[in-house]
Amino acid sequence: MLRFFQREQIEKNVLFSDTIFIGGMYIFV
Repeated sequence: MLRFFQREQIEKNVLFSDTIFIGGMYIFV
Protein backbone atom coordinates (compact mmCIF):
# COMPACT_ATOMS: atom_id res chain seq x y z
CA MET A 1 0.00 0.00 0.00
CA LEU A 2 2.83 2.36 0.88
CA ARG A 3 4.64 1.61 -2.37
CA PHE A 4 1.46 2.22 -4.34
CA PHE A 5 0.93 5.51 -2.50
CA GLN A 6 4.49 6.57 -3.21
CA ARG A 7 4.02 5.71 -6.88
CA GLU A 8 1.04 8.06 -7.10
CA GLN A 9 2.97 10.82 -5.35
CA ILE A 10 5.87 10.45 -7.77
CA GLU A 11 3.48 11.07 -10.68
CA LYS A 12 1.90 14.02 -8.89
CA ASN A 13 5.34 15.36 -8.00
CA VAL A 14 5.64 16.43 -11.63
CA LEU A 15 2.81 18.90 -11.02
CA PHE A 16 3.75 19.87 -7.48
CA SER A 17 7.15 21.42 -6.86
CA ASP A 18 7.94 20.20 -3.36
CA THR A 19 6.73 17.29 -1.26
CA ILE A 20 7.46 16.63 2.39
CA PHE A 21 7.30 13.13 3.87
CA ILE A 22 5.83 13.40 7.38
CA GLY A 23 4.45 10.61 9.57
CA GLY A 24 4.32 8.23 6.61
CA MET A 25 2.34 10.67 4.48
CA TYR A 26 3.29 13.18 1.81
CA ILE A 27 2.36 16.81 2.36
CA PHE A 28 2.37 19.27 -0.53
CA VAL A 29 3.77 22.73 0.13
